[in-house]
Amino acid sequence: MFQRLCQKLRETGSLITRTSLVYRERPTTRDDMIHRISEAIRSLGDDEILRATNSFQNRIDTCIAANGAHFEYFV
Repeated sequence: MFQRLCQKLRETGSLITRTSLVYRERPTTRDDMIHRISEAIRSLGDDEILRATNSFQNRIDTCIAANGAHFEYFV
C-alpha cells in the first residue's frame, strides 16, 4: 500500500508539495505515516489524478511499443 501511494505522488508531478504535507512534522509511527500519506493522496485534485493515469497509460503503451526494452528516451 505504501509503495502504491508513493508512486501516485511521484506520477502527479506534485511530489514536493505532497512531501511537505507528509513530513511537516517529524515521523512518529508507521500508522502515523500511513495516515499522513493517505491525507496527501486525498488532497490530490482531479486534474492531478488524470495526469497520473494518463502518464501511466503512456508509459505502458511506450513499453509495449519498445517490446519491453529500455524506453526512457521515448518518454
